Amino acid sequence: MIKDKNKLVGYVTNQPFNEKIIPIPFQNIILRNYCNDNNLTYVLPYNETVFKNSYSQLITLINKIDNDTGIIACSIFMLPEKRELIDKIIKILNRRNTFIFFVYENLILKSFS
Repeated sequence: MIKDKNKLVGYVTNQPFNEKIIPIPFQNIILRNYCNDNNLTYVLPYNETVFKNSYSQLITLINKIDNDTGIIACSIFMLPEKRELIDKIIKILNRRNTFIFFVYENLILKSFS
């Protein structure tokens, strides 16, 4: 499924996820290296705001993404914990016909199926 898109735009955060804080420059290196190793085009990321539990940049990114673009992030634990926010993100992903790929878990979030 990842190869269905011509490019992947990064999504990074300075908030802790899965009890870890990974500096944004290091997240960029991880995402860029993954794309390079898999012959994918990496697009510089949207950085989430500093406010705790803020996912406005992620939702904006999904709403504005090009048809030939997917999203890449380090970990699924970067997603909100609240089920209603995850449901909203998945609905937008489905409507935009795109996905979020999580490098650490080697997992694609696209739908409820």
